[in-house]
Amino acid sequence: MNKKIVLTILILITQFGFAQNDKKAVKTSKGVLELIKQKDYTEFFNSFEDTIKTRIEEYQKSAGSDYIQKTVDDFNETLSNAKIDFDNFNKKLVVPIDGNSKLNYVVYQFPMGKKNDSKDYLETSFFKENNFTKIYSIDIVRVQRMPNVKVIHGAEEEEIPESGEVVSENYDDTGFVKKIKYRDFTHLITIDFDRHQNKTRETRFPLDILTYKSITAYYENGNIRLLANYDNGLVAGSFTEFHENGKISESGFYGNGLKKDGVWTYFDEQGKLTKTETYENGKLINTE
Repeated sequence: MNKKIVLTILILITQFGFAQNDKKAVKTSKGVLELIKQKDYTEFFNSFEDTIKTRIEEYQKSAGSDYIQKTVDDFNETLSNAKIDFDNFNKKLVVPIDGNSKLNYVVYQFPMGKKNDSKDYLETSFFKENNFTKIYSIDIVRVQRMPNVKVIHGAEEEEIPESGEVVSENYDDTGFVKKIKYRDFTHLITIDFDRHQNKTRETRFPLDILTYKSITAYYENGNIRLLANYDNGLVAGSFTEFHENGKISESGFYGNGLKKDGVWTYFDEQGKLTKTETYENGKLINTE
C-alpha cells in the first residue's frame, strides 16, 4: 500500500479518536451539570475518577464531610440559570511538571452566559489516558470579575496586563530580564529571573481570585525547590519542598490559619523516608 495512503488513514483514525473523546467529554460534562442542577450530591461525587474521589475523601477530613454538598450548592448559586454553549469549546492538554504521562489531562472550557462572550465558562477536565466518562475536575470560572486592580496579598500590587501583552522588568545595571508578566485565558503568570538569567520562581494567579497564587520555585541548577499555594498571603493547601538533587524533602497539607493538617512525610537526599508526622488542625498527634 502506498505510504501516503497509509499515513492518511492513520491521520483519519487519530482524528476520529479525538472526535470521539470530544463527544464523550461533552456528554459527560452535560451529565455532571445536570447532577449539579438536581443537587444530586452522591452521583456528583461518583462522577469523579477513583483517584480523585480518594483525594476528596482525604480532603473532607479537614474541610468537613459536607464539602461536596457545599461545592454543589456554590455551583448552583454561581450558575444562575446561565446558558452554557457545549458546541463551541476551547480545549487544551495539561502535562504535570514531573512528566508522568498517566496524569496528563485534557481541559474543556465551555462558554457560559447570555452574551456568550467567552468571559465566563464551565470547565471540566479528563485524564487523557482514560475514557472521558469520569471527570478529573470541574469548575465555574467568572472571568468578568477580573479587574485591573491592585491586591496587597496575591498579585503583589501589580496591574494586570492586557490580553496578549507581555510586560517585562529589567535589572537597572545590566539590562537583563528581572521579571516577565503576562496572562492567559485563566491566569496571570509572573516569572522571576536572577542576575544570571536563571528562572527562580513562577507564580500563577487565577484571574478571578487574585488573592490566591500557586508558586513553583527553582534552584540555580533548574531543579524545583518548592511547590506551594498561598491564599491572601498565607500558605494553604498542598505543600512540597525538594532537595537540590530533585528528590522530595518534605510534603504535606496546610489547612486554614497556616496549620499543618493530615500526614506529613520527610525524606533524605536519596529519597528514603525518614519521618512521618500526623497533624490535626495544627496539632501534632503522631510521629513515626
